[in-house]
Amino acid sequence: MKKWISLCLMLALFTAFAPARADVLWEPDNRFYRAHAEECTSHSRVYFANGPEGNVTLYSAPDSIFPVAQVENGTRLWISFLYEDWGCTDSEDRPGWCPLNQLVPIYDSISFAEEYGAQFRVYAGEFTGYDGPAEGITFWSYPGAPEPVMCWQDGDEILEPLTEADTFTQVFTDEEGFRWGYCNYLYGIRNFWMCFDEPTKTDHAIRAIPDYNLTPAKKVLFPVSLWIPTALVLTVVGVTAGLLCGLRYKKRRTDKASET
Repeated sequence: MKKWISLCLMLALFTAFAPARADVLWEPDNRFYRAHAEECTSHSRVYFANGPEGNVTLYSAPDSIFPVAQVENGTRLWISFLYEDWGCTDSEDRPGWCPLNQLVPIYDSISFAEEYGAQFRVYAGEFTGYDGPAEGITFWSYPGAPEPVMCWQDGDEILEPLTEADTFTQVFTDEEGFRWGYCNYLYGIRNFWMCFDEPTKTDHAIRAIPDYNLTPAKKVLFPVSLWIPTALVLTVVGVTAGLLCGLRYKKRRTDKASET
């Protein structure tokens, strides 16, 4: 929980101080990622761990036999990059990789678009003539989210780009008749919605979302236990290599004996 709070604070600080329309891509300090960066795609989405055994094991690389950590089901994991069907996360201060089929996405703007996208319409300048209060403009991950992404206090600074023609792309009208606009990126904030009719409102009705149906969590293994499978594999490899070397040495001695 402490690590999750620290990550949120770090992202909030980046959001607050990011220059206008600049885009700084964070990259994980991971050997596999550095070697395959061109094959990885940026993702930046939060998931719940949901392994079939009640926990999820993180590995040093996709399809690796070397585990680096293990987390219980229900743990929030921020997936920064994807490589095929694996996601790169950061757990216990150590980056690792886990299969995407052992993760459940936490409901976000992508989930909302998948569920309500058919009701979206193209933005047609609905917010251009806004002349209401500008202090405390609130951004949300989707209309009806339980809490806002952030509340921008300097209205004069944010109001001008919000009224530009290309800031919003989609519009959604909720069940109470409020109009919402979607923006892909602004001032370091990605994939957010803003209520055109009540941009400073912070207590919109919370939208009901589908149940996550996670597999019950199971206590994680001790770190030393994570290495038992690896040790067994390495032992088998070592024994096999030794046997092969012994057979090769024996064959050479037999060949020399036959020559004499």
